[in-house]
Amino acid sequence: MRLSFQQGRQAILADCRAHKTYVESYNDNNSFNVKLPGFSYNFDPDMKELELPTEYTDQKPEDE
Repeated sequence: MRLSFQQGRQAILADCRAHKTYVESYNDNNSFNVKLPGFSYNFDPDMKELELPTEYTDQKPEDE
């Protein structure tokens, strides 16, 4: 399983590298002379957001 997870992580890294190359190529070659800002490839905030609940009760929280 460790090898499988390592390979999956390497695939994610390859996708990030390709994405970075696409953005850099656009910035270097677009005819409008527009520069897009760089992207963060730190997915920790996204992962935390995905763990948030998606259903909420109608009750007011007790600490408010």
